[in-house]
Amino acid sequence: MLRNLVIYYKMKSLLLNETKQEFINRINKLTPETKAVWGTMSVDQMLKHCQIALEIAVNKREIKPNKLIAFLFGKRILKKITSPGGFSKSLPTFKEAKLPTTKGFAFEKQALLNLIPAFEKQNITQNPHPAFGSMTHEQWDILHVKHLDHHLSQFGV
Repeated sequence: MLRNLVIYYKMKSLLLNETKQEFINRINKLTPETKAVWGTMSVDQMLKHCQIALEIAVNKREIKPNKLIAFLFGKRILKKITSPGGFSKSLPTFKEAKLPTTKGFAFEKQALLNLIPAFEKQNITQNPHPAFGSMTHEQWDILHVKHLDHHLSQFGV
């Protein structure tokens, strides 16, 4: 199954320069005035939220795992998240990724743009995801392609 998902997402992989550039181009279309099509985050909060997720993946941020959630629901949720199709709107997130304040649009945009090139196979963490538990490089890749696409679509780019 995972092999099929990797093939399905092969055209969209943060391990490929074309996909990285596509996301960079989409991020560069955002402005401080860009409004969400759905949800409650501001554009700068979304940029910070996406940074936190990527920072976990490339071992620049460690979030204490919720072992109970990971044990009870992690694999089932991970299977759903890495299945074909996009994320549902207004999915819940972990508390460390809920942001009341940021350092402003320009700062958060540049910080996210700096993180995307860091997503390389050798940089992907071996640590478990805080909610999904142990993940392969391919699962991290699928998760972040879909996560970035979800939030950039949330803001119309």
